[in-house]
Amino acid sequence: MHNKRVKAPSMVSIVSIHPLLMLFMLLPLLLLLLLQSPSLLQEGSSMSMNTYDLIILEHHHPNAEYARISVVDGDTVRLLDKKENLRLVGYNAYELREPLGSDAKAYLQSLCSDGNAYILIDPLEPRDRYGRMLGYLWCNVKIDGYTAWVSVQRAFLESNLIKNELYIKPDLYPYWVWRESKEIRFEGYSSKMVGKVTVVGSDGVKVYENITSVNLAAGVYRVCLAPTLDPCILVNTLDDADAIVYIDVDDLTNYTGGSDVIHVRSVEGRRIAFIRAEIPSLYIGSIRVVTDDGFIAKAKVITDDGRILTSVVRDGSDKVRIDANTLLIKLYVVKKDSREVCIDGLSTYRMMLNGVSVDRPCIRFSR
Repeated sequence: MHNKRVKAPSMVSIVSIHPLLMLFMLLPLLLLLLLQSPSLLQEGSSMSMNTYDLIILEHHHPNAEYARISVVDGDTVRLLDKKENLRLVGYNAYELREPLGSDAKAYLQSLCSDGNAYILIDPLEPRDRYGRMLGYLWCNVKIDGYTAWVSVQRAFLESNLIKNELYIKPDLYPYWVWRESKEIRFEGYSSKMVGKVTVVGSDGVKVYENITSVNLAAGVYRVCLAPTLDPCILVNTLDDADAIVYIDVDDLTNYTGGSDVIHVRSVEGRRIAFIRAEIPSLYIGSIRVVTDDGFIAKAKVITDDGRILTSVVRDGSDKVRIDANTLLIKLYVVKKDSREVCIDGLSTYRMMLNGVSVDRPCIRFSR
């Protein structure tokens, strides 16, 4: 009698085929479910808003004033409204009678081609011994659809059209200040989600990706959320002695810790909710802010006709009456003795709470 060995079927092949068969069987059902539920797709896209692009625009000094100008030579402009000349601080350009004098004038004309400018009269020495006004100049350049206000002082100090740097004490911003480099470092939770950073200025357009900081020449910059350029933060590195300037990206993205949970340390005065209608505007009539006892909040409502309605919400429940179409609702904490804040009366609308699409905005505090 011969013993027959029967080879057992390989379980590896069965296991490897079985999931594929199940996938092919379930795939039509999944597609049908998604097609019949477009709201799932929309909500999924809303929940995936996890990257932010920033635009950094060179800007004029916050204390500068607008002026209409014409160019006299490479370091002097005529203030048309004041009917006097402004001598630019920090450098000596070649005179018109010198070989590069006409080139220096042409360069300044190219920077200020439309005659629109911002000037800052030097507060430490408003006039020189000849009675000329002394100050700093910014002119606008348009690049790729963006407008940046570039420093004429820095542009000339980086050119070959000056005879020498010029420092006559006490200049507010000596020539070496314009040659310094400052690091702008991103912080806050949203800084982990910064995708592309576009810098627009006298050096043209530079694009950086997946960075946590950027090195820029000393100056004033407008840091904005792309692509709307709203909101923006003004960063003045001229008056900041530190080599590193920090920007809280959460101030741009309105990120406050998530759609329902916020980890709070010191919350007084902090914005905890930022709710924007997904449609252009909506009529609510009134909203009810539900809070625990001991909680004081301030609700700010921006209507589509430009009004700002403010209401202080105290212990228990209170109504914020809105008699116009609403564009934006902001909620600020005044006192933090609360575990939960809910905004009622919005369940019929699709709203955006901190970048996430929700039906009933509700914020819980974690201890």
